[in-house]
Amino acid sequence: MLHGWAQNVHVFSNRSRKLVKRLTRAGYRVVFLQAPHRLPPKQVSAKELEEEEEEEKENESSSHIHQNQTTASSSSSRKYAYGWFLYNKDDPAGDSNPLPSLTGDYHGMNESLEYLQLELLRLVTDNEEPTNSLPLFLLGFSQGAVLVHKVVATLVCHQAERQQTQQESDTNATQPRPPITNPWSRISKCVLVSGFPFQQMSVHGNNNNDMDDRSVAHTKTIPSLHVVGTQDSRVAPYLTRQVYEQEPCFRGKCVQWEHPKGHVLPTDQAFCEFLIQFLDGPCH
Repeated sequence: MLHGWAQNVHVFSNRSRKLVKRLTRAGYRVVFLQAPHRLPPKQVSAKELEEEEEEEKENESSSHIHQNQTTASSSSSRKYAYGWFLYNKDDPAGDSNPLPSLTGDYHGMNESLEYLQLELLRLVTDNEEPTNSLPLFLLGFSQGAVLVHKVVATLVCHQAERQQTQQESDTNATQPRPPITNPWSRISKCVLVSGFPFQQMSVHGNNNNDMDDRSVAHTKTIPSLHVVGTQDSRVAPYLTRQVYEQEPCFRGKCVQWEHPKGHVLPTDQAFCEFLIQFLDGPCH
């Protein structure tokens, strides 16, 4: 699970604890990863504080964990805040314009992709036999969902095509091929919560060439769940819906869940049951 902008694993795990409890009961192992870029302190706006309070109310009936870290990260000085990429390299703490960029080349995103690949590979090799092929399910919230979109659209689908080409070329080989160790190939489903496209998609008939190229090239699609808060004031709901409606890698295998709240990861019983049903479904 990938946290959002200016959060950390302690804050995100604390706010997700009801969901994690249900996932664990359903037999899933939940792992939180922390973004590699630490953000400088910044004064938090009244709107951000209000949204933090809404998230806390969402989980107030559960036991409180990681109290010290959560309090520190939620303070007005925004200590212990991390991000998967920066919106402005000259102002690392700035987040005034989180809308999709034209190119999708955010500052620090490549470092996060390398870090995520290493962490997923470590999880696979540390907890499974080399021949085992248990799938990985990737969930991202807010900026974490943007990174999930980037991973699936530009890495997972392309990796699947390269593997198919390699397998075809090795059909007559006498030596068995080594097991695939690239964790991108193990990602079988993804969940994107309150995210936005990693780069601008087509709007009012103006198509993005890179997206058109992906639509033509991709033969693989990934089942995905897209979660939209209809009252989200941080990421406009139409941006979250754009990924659901227009990304070729999700086409035909995506579902959407809407809730009447803001910029939060839902943890109510209805959503938890829907998420588990989605994860339990087929991976193809």
